[in-house]
Amino acid sequence: MPITIPNAICVFERTPYLAVHHFDIFTGNQVAKSGRELVLRYAAIVGNYDYLFDWIFQQDGSLAMRVGASGVSRSRARPPTP
Repeated sequence: MPITIPNAICVFERTPYLAVHHFDIFTGNQVAKSGRELVLRYAAIVGNYDYLFDWIFQQDGSLAMRVGASGVSRSRARPPTP
């Protein structure tokens, strides 16, 4: 059964890109390493939209922020004028 946890955040790690890829044509050796990001996510629900705020901590020490929204647009007819 789902539960609601007020004032909670989500923290996770992801591998969104290939950080290093090297192929040695003389030996045939190949090295590939994925980059990693630590993401702190907060979601806010306003009306029928979900807003996601991601603070992204990268391996080089930089910080990025991404904001996204998803939801269902509800069209309503105007009320008749008297």
